[in-house]
Amino acid sequence: MATEHDRPEHYGGDGLDLARDRLTLRFESHELERQFQLDLGERLMFQLQGGLLLGLSLWVTAAALLPFMYGTDPATLALAVSIPIVVLVGAMIAIRRVRSWDAQQVVNGITNFVGGLSMIYVSTTVVGIPELLPAALTLNAIFAFSVVRMGFVTGLAAQLPVLIWLGALAWIGEYPEIGWFGVFIVASAMGVAAFGAYMLESSSRARFLQRQTLEDQRGALAREIQKSDALLRAMLPASVADRLRDQRGVIADAIDEATVIFSDIVGFTTIGSGMAPAAVVSVLNELFGRFDTLAAEHGLEKIKTIGDGYMAVAGAPLPVADHADRAVRFGLALVKTTETLGAEVGVPLRLRVGIHSGPLVAGVIGRDKLAYDLWGDTVNVASRMESQGLPGRVQISAATAERLTADVALEPRGTIDVRGRGPMRVLLVAAEEAVDAGHEEGTGQLPPDETAVKMPA
Repeated sequence: MATEHDRPEHYGGDGLDLARDRLTLRFESHELERQFQLDLGERLMFQLQGGLLLGLSLWVTAAALLPFMYGTDPATLALAVSIPIVVLVGAMIAIRRVRSWDAQQVVNGITNFVGGLSMIYVSTTVVGIPELLPAALTLNAIFAFSVVRMGFVTGLAAQLPVLIWLGALAWIGEYPEIGWFGVFIVASAMGVAAFGAYMLESSSRARFLQRQTLEDQRGALAREIQKSDALLRAMLPASVADRLRDQRGVIADAIDEATVIFSDIVGFTTIGSGMAPAAVVSVLNELFGRFDTLAAEHGLEKIKTIGDGYMAVAGAPLPVADHADRAVRFGLALVKTTETLGAEVGVPLRLRVGIHSGPLVAGVIGRDKLAYDLWGDTVNVASRMESQGLPGRVQISAATAERLTADVALEPRGTIDVRGRGPMRVLLVAAEEAVDAGHEEGTGQLPPDETAVKMPA
């Protein structure tokens, strides 16, 4: 049975397998290990290049000083040190072509192994001063594990053969200057350096996990912010949602000119009483979904749905010059879309639409459930234009008609008694006519009550 010490080390994560082997420290997740290898390799590239350059400088310096210090034949010494120098130059070239830490480990391991063997050969055979070996190999171990950041596994694989060779020399006794104490010193240096490398790699992997966790958290936070923004934009106009996110306090605007449109399905309460609840919701959902698409196409802002009624505005929160034209085009499209859907589902659906233009107040209300809404006399009159309108027709006030800038066929309906306002002149938009695509300046003259005429452009 595996004990706690036999199990791989784990770190917390949101569903991510962060287990790693206690000996090699490698992550069990291949993808996570690959990311770590690339991350550390990129971070250590400059250090590795500098370390190899330092090693090359030390070998060149030793080749230049040893003949003066010990009378070594320069030609023989140059030949002996040429191998590690060539390997170091090759390592500097190769290290620029690899990006993962594992690949860098291979390059560094070969370089360090060749360097250790070369130190033994130069000290015992070329220079003839074997007592230099313990210090030289200790320097080689420190260089391997710290300067070029070899992992302890790769470092030991490169260092142990050198240590074994040194022990063999001590065993044979050909170089008594080395002795077993010299082997002990080198082995201790390698062990201490390897332990330091183990702790350093463990720390590097822990920092990598911390960075990964922070990146995941930042990504999750960014996604949550996007969801929050999307939710706000679904509930509020985009410009208002941006203001709500960036500022505190009440959001309220006085709109000088806008056109409000109300629509209501005629007799839907009676129609819905004969339908299953799911069918009622399905029909309304499909209809209002099409209304939302039309609102976006015509440049209107949906305000809300009230039962089987739909409210929208043109010219708020962002002002537009042709708000009346947009609202009328939108109203005609709503009537046509409602009749089309009624034919598709086999239900006699007819829409009543009312439109009025003028100043209003717009803002955001609510604490837990935010809503963008409109207030003012313009809103009230637009509601009366709808409630006192005709099935299948778009009824507009004289104020809206005066603001039209495109050709629209209007039919005078006379005056109606609007609660709170008294008698008001109203007009019907001819159902078979559409608003012209052009936006030429109109005269703003209303047709007489007696006949239906087209407003001049």
